[in-house]
Amino acid sequence: TEAYLHLKESSEFDAAFFTSHQLPALMKVLDEKAVPYTVFTEKEDIDFLSRIFYKRAEGMKMLAEYIAKSGYKQIGLLRPPQTSADCQGKIELLINCLAARGVEYLPNWTFHLQDNKEAAYKKLKAEFPAERSDMPKLFFCESVTHPFAFYRLMSELNLKIGTDISVISHGSRMAFDGLTPALTYLRIPYFEVGREACKILD
Repeated sequence: TEAYLHLKESSEFDAAFFTSHQLPALMKVLDEKAVPYTVFTEKEDIDFLSRIFYKRAEGMKMLAEYIAKSGYKQIGLLRPPQTSADCQGKIELLINCLAARGVEYLPNWTFHLQDNKEAAYKKLKAEFPAERSDMPKLFFCESVTHPFAFYRLMSELNLKIGTDISVISHGSRMAFDGLTPALTYLRIPYFEVGREACKILD
């Protein structure tokens, strides 16, 4: 609502770049104001005047293939507390790709955490089981803030990242600066996408 009102009343910009297609109300405002915009999306069935298309399904398949080839047999998840239908579809796609490659998703090792490092750490610490005999060797973090919470808690539990337990995510290098050991992640080329958006809107 706040973003909607700001866009409706603002005249501070002459173009916009949406990193998601899930903001139709905001796009409608820009259509009404005749402000050009482009959309970063994996959707082929939505008719935008301008979009930068990416193949999310291929990315999830690549990630699943890497996990299976690395020898992991089970996986847990760190997820936001609420997810859109689009994000839910992404995770279901990953789980299905993993299952097709013999990697089992363990629902009882799924934690719904806020998108905030400190809040995520506190909730994870409160919910993480003391009995860990069936704990998977790998966790996938849906949010870029969750690996920081996970690393911190594992250190307190004397579990070594990369040896006792592993973490994988997706995002950009800058999002994971400061993590030691370095995080394995599926890189999303945000800089290249932003550069392409500027070319389109120029």
